[in-house]
Amino acid sequence: MVIMPAEYRSRVTGKSRKSNFSVCLHEAPADNAGMDWNALQTDQMREALARFDPAETANREGGAGAACGFREAGVLAPLLREAGEWKLLFIRRSVYEGDRHSGQVAFAGGKQEPGDRDIRATALREAEEELGIQPQQLELLGSLPAWYSSTGYCITAQVARLQWPCELCLQAREVDRVFAIPLSWLADRNHFQAMPYRRENGRVVQVVRYRPWQDEILWGATAGMVRMLIQAFSTTG
Repeated sequence: MVIMPAEYRSRVTGKSRKSNFSVCLHEAPADNAGMDWNALQTDQMREALARFDPAETANREGGAGAACGFREAGVLAPLLREAGEWKLLFIRRSVYEGDRHSGQVAFAGGKQEPGDRDIRATALREAEEELGIQPQQLELLGSLPAWYSSTGYCITAQVARLQWPCELCLQAREVDRVFAIPLSWLADRNHFQAMPYRRENGRVVQVVRYRPWQDEILWGATAGMVRMLIQAFSTTG
């Protein structure tokens, strides 16, 4: 399925998603309220990401000792410039019965395979398979600290600028929809909250949940990684 740039925003499928979670609003770290997110330059983004300690992890879900036995996964967080705005590109995964991640908003990505040179290669391969994004269409800017999820994955997000506009070829088996959200919207503290979520094992953890964007719900590990990215970029203002 090939999606032209002018069309991707209108590809809204499925019914409205309403959360039945018990929401508990917490005070969130204040981002730079006066920051002009659309004035960010790629060299500033690269410098902000370089400040992360390579050994640092962002274990928001897994608990102490989560590094033991976790499977490596790589995702691509593509930034694009459209109509004077910086935006992040997301996918909605196709729905499959029994797949706990199906139907969710995410970055393109997946498990590391034996043939992948490193976790960056994993993210690039998955982005090409799922969206048709070629490595030469990307300007790599850096990566986020590894995120250990309660579902058993150590997820590393590669941040890159995507040449835009470009055609996207969606792998229907994996991707139902692709859409972009402005960085300025994602940075607005009124658009997200921390909330308790009960896992299948009965354990209650705190997760980040955003308000709906075009009927889509960004939450969990992907939302947490977005918050890391926003907090890193907010230091450039």
